[in-house]
Amino acid sequence: MYCFFCCSDEILITLRMTLEGQKKNIPLCSLCAAERGITRQKEGVLLDYDELSRCLEEFSCVMDRQACPGCGTTRESVLKRGVTGCPECFNVFRDDLLSILQGEPEERRNLRIRIDSLRQNLEGLVKHENYEAAVELRDKINKLKEQLNCNPE
Repeated sequence: MYCFFCCSDEILITLRMTLEGQKKNIPLCSLCAAERGITRQKEGVLLDYDELSRCLEEFSCVMDRQACPGCGTTRESVLKRGVTGCPECFNVFRDDLLSILQGEPEERRNLRIRIDSLRQNLEGLVKHENYEAAVELRDKINKLKEQLNCNPE
């Protein structure tokens, strides 16, 4: 299992939450947990309420992106590392794994990852009504899409 945010394999804690009726596991390494106000102490886990509130909002935004419901491994992680977190990942990321196995060039795969990541950021900007930044990001995404379509393999 890998950290949901940085893909580290040293997991400190796994948060479990229900989002839109589905149970989600969110594995976190110590660094990503600490950045989100979650620390482990002798007595148990310490959560800063304000940080946790922001964290839950971030998780719900992040969970909108495709992630394995079994282990929390994200599509981005699979594409970057070429490694899955559990057997269920093979069903969730079937098309992406096939592109890796069929030898899609890494440069092209990285461009697709970048576009997907920017799309997620764009959705967050629109959700928070930051339309000026959203327009700039949309234009950047369109340029990257053109670049991707100009170099089909």
